[in-house]
Amino acid sequence: MGDKADIILVNGRFATLDSRSTFQSAIAISNGRLAAIGTNREVLDYRKDRTIPAATP
Repeated sequence: MGDKADIILVNGRFATLDSRSTFQSAIAISNGRLAAIGTNREVLDYRKDRTIPAATP
């Protein structure tokens, strides 16, 4: 696992732009950069005490 996230967006539909054109439900952002993309459960592992949680509409 990389850096802990400053912001985590969950319950979304995020395009990975990989060769299979898949979508994931959560992303984590750390220091202004994408730290992780995956399922809600996978990405929530990047939480820290001061992470800002945000649910997408």
